[in-house]
Formats: sequence, C-alpha cells, structure tokens
Amino acid sequence: GVATVLDGDLPKWMADDLASYTPRLIQVLTAGLGPSGVAEPTILAAWEGPNGEGASMNGGTLKGLILMRFEGKAALRQLPALADLAHWFIAHEASHFWLGQSVRYATPRDSWIMEGGADLLGMRTVQRLNPAYDARPKLNEALRDCAALADEPVATAIDRNEVRANYACGAVFALVAEKASGGDFSAFVRGLIEANRVDREMTTDEWLAAL
Repeated sequence: GVATVLDGDLPKWMADDLASYTPRLIQVLTAGLGPSGVAEPTILAAWEGPNGEGASMNGGTLKGLILMRFEGKAALRQLPALADLAHWFIAHEASHFWLGQSVRYATPRDSWIMEGGADLLGMRTVQRLNPAYDARPKLNEALRDCAALADEPVATAIDRNEVRANYACGAVFALVAEKASGGDFSAFVRGLIEANRVDREMTTDEWLAAL
C-alpha cells in the first residue's frame, strides 16, 4: 500500500529499518481509518552524506509524498534515537494522508484538527508497532505548551504567529476525543472522515458536534 523509495547510499541499517517499518505503518493506519484515498503514497528517503559528527534528519510533505533526508557520521551505525525520530516523523506525516487529504480543514483557524490529530495518531500508531515506545514525553510537552499558549483562542494562533498551539492544543483536544471514544482515537477520526466525504472539509463546529 505504499511505495518506499530509498537512496542507494543510505546506511544499510536505516534502509532495512525503513523498508520494514513503512509498509507496516500504512497497514496499521489503513486498518484503523479505512482507505486514505491517496492512489500511491510514497516515502522517499535520501542520504546527504556523513557531514558532521552527529546525526540529523529533516523532511517535508507534499500531496501523497513524504520526503526525508538523513546525514551525519553517527548515522552510519545503528542509532535507536534516530530510528525513533524517523518512525515518529513518518507516522505523523502519513496521518495527513487521512487528516489533511481525505478531509482538509475549512480555514486556517481549523488547522488544529489536522495537526493535533496527526500528532496523536502518530503516537498511537508508533505504539502499536513498538509497544516499548513511550508517548508520555510528547504528550506532556503538548500539555505544557498548550497551557502556556491557550491564554488566547487557538483559532487565532496563526494570526499571532503561535503555530505551535495548533499542534499542542490540537493534541490535547484529540486526547479528549480519544477518551470519549473509549480509548480509540482512530474510531473518532474514521467517523469524521465518513461524515465529511462529500465536501471533504472539516470545521471546528463539525468536530465539536462529533465529540
């Protein structure tokens, strides 16, 4: 259900890990959310070389495509922290095949639905694939950041250049929806998608009505 395109120069341990992890990730998301509607989701991982002593990863997302770039001498050997970072990144961005492409936000004021939802979907998906993964540090970070940023409405966070509020508070709101859905956030998101297949747009009012 996914095309995984790996740079031939990528360190072997990383290439093997991504080749195994990515299809399983898409399978878990599809099982919980239904078909994404993306004809051929693609993950492309590139190697920028052993530049610097450490290891780093960056990337971005286009429609149906997740791009990742790795570099650094430390990445030449197996590095669990880098693998965890890559797994989380792919899970969050792949969640946008559903929250962002199957349904999109109606206006930027509703973007917390997509970003916070993708954060929690990403965490829960990584946990499914790796029971040892501890989501609490990310969840606690979201709680702290939301508490600091939500003294004004989340809907106007972009206007205030406080984009982090859409991720942090969106994840907190997603936790509430998960609790209300008996601990199954995928079920809540699946309902959102089904209810909005016609216009493929999601507003805050529609999200609250579903809650």
